[in-house]
Amino acid sequence: MRVEEIITALIERLRTSVPSLRSVELYDGPVGKDIEKVPLRLPAAYVVYDGSKHESLSLHTMTTMARFSVYLVTRMHGPGGQTTGASVLMDEVAGALSGSRLGLEIESIRSIGSSFVLGTPTLIVHALVFETWFESATGPVDTSGAAIKTAHINILESSIVSLLTGTEDTAFPLYRLYDRNISRPFRAKAAETLEILVDQGGGVDPKAVDTLVIPSGHNLDGITLGLKYSDDGLSYLDAVPEWSATDAPVIRTWPELTSRYWKLVMYSPSSAPSIPEVFLTNTYEWERMPLLNPAQLGDVHNIIKLGASDGRQRFLKSGPSRRRRIYEISRCPLSMKNAMLSLWETWGEGKPFWLLDHEGEWIFGSLESGMEQGEASSDSYDLAFDFLEVLS
Repeated sequence: MRVEEIITALIERLRTSVPSLRSVELYDGPVGKDIEKVPLRLPAAYVVYDGSKHESLSLHTMTTMARFSVYLVTRMHGPGGQTTGASVLMDEVAGALSGSRLGLEIESIRSIGSSFVLGTPTLIVHALVFETWFESATGPVDTSGAAIKTAHINILESSIVSLLTGTEDTAFPLYRLYDRNISRPFRAKAAETLEILVDQGGGVDPKAVDTLVIPSGHNLDGITLGLKYSDDGLSYLDAVPEWSATDAPVIRTWPELTSRYWKLVMYSPSSAPSIPEVFLTNTYEWERMPLLNPAQLGDVHNIIKLGASDGRQRFLKSGPSRRRRIYEISRCPLSMKNAMLSLWETWGEGKPFWLLDHEGEWIFGSLESGMEQGEASSDSYDLAFDFLEVLS
């Protein structure tokens, strides 16, 4: 989309929808008293392009706000300087443009306001200001950045979870795999192959899954892991090839699958497996990139200031720093707003969730404040996302 296309469509709309206008043209110069020297067929409308503002929306897309003014020139009548039909004409122009997309891939045109511009002994000029937004590609595909994703659903919480092989240590029960408390691990009773079965149940549509996350704090380093899925609980296929875990968080992704049964296998461990949490989840990739402010993307240090009777301050470090991500998301579509509201409702139940941040780092955390929302236009929204890491 180009601004020139919008101007052409806007002029055409005024010519066809406001028949009382005798002239509708593009005007490049400043609107002043020199307008009297312009050959006029009154009443007339002159369209002026006021400029644009650009914002990044995704790795490869930007949005542009284009603003236009429509100057309405009408004739002055009467000894008191009365005008004939100016207010009616302004209403007709506003009605022809406001809320319209002009048949183009743009957001609905929004009226910003109107004003008196100037009057001469023979003419009077009013201005109506409009704006719209449209998207465009920023250039060749750049794969160096990271798409932001959130994952707030864990299918274990709504499934039947059991052990096919292996036994739980009753002091570290199985439900700890999905209680969202990563400081309380599940632990097997012995060093033997462990198969965790997740059954989403019959009679309901199984939830889609595309990611496995096991946070740090496990003892799976060097153990071969497998993740399998099945529709009947008899024949299983690998969601991903078997792999050897390290002491880092376990993260595996694959194209979205919708299956009733899932099985996580830990083969022949040398010690009893201990796991803080197992997330089988479906990620949501943000449809808009946020505005990245370095001041809002750092760490929060866990320091307590202590006052003393002598007036000197002392400082106590009470724990490690936590990562904080404050993202301001501009002009997101309704689908993204709804996805973020679903996340907010999950957090409303006291459930921390996963964020894949703009640097490609997986962070387990919670929202620090309400997800502020504002309606940017009739079909787009501004959101504020304030996220703080939860430590084990």
